[in-house]
Amino acid sequence: MSESAGWGYQFSCDDYNASKLPSFEMLWGDYWFEVLPEDYVVKINTSTNQCSLCLSGSSSRDYFIFGDVFLRGWYSIHDHDKQRMGFIPHTASNKKEAVKATTTPSGDYIAPPVILDDSYALGLTEKEFWAVMAIAGVIILFVLVILVFCGYMVPI
Repeated sequence: MSESAGWGYQFSCDDYNASKLPSFEMLWGDYWFEVLPEDYVVKINTSTNQCSLCLSGSSSRDYFIFGDVFLRGWYSIHDHDKQRMGFIPHTASNKKEAVKATTTPSGDYIAPPVILDDSYALGLTEKEFWAVMAIAGVIILFVLVILVFCGYMVPI
């Protein structure tokens, strides 16, 4: 097994045996989702028959990246107005519908990020976002005036 900056852990697909790899469940919101080995192992190079273990996390922060790995087999519905997401297996999927959680993990686990109703962009509230944009606009305008005044730019 080798490691690559772009693909993480790589190994020969000949060595891949889905029955030896675990499936796991992920608690997202109030629902349990099953993640299967065929979801997180991807063939990345057909000529060299290389596969990759496509799970990413961070040792310095409590997060994982769930992209292709998690979304395989699901239709995802994004409701931006109400800041929520929904998932349903597509017809060709081997996924089971998500199960409403009646239990939670007994040990430490990483909770998904909570999106507050007043969040807007870049993790800022709408007022904070527009304040940052206004300050950036004033700085850009100031730099342009200085450049025109010093003769570096010719006004149009």
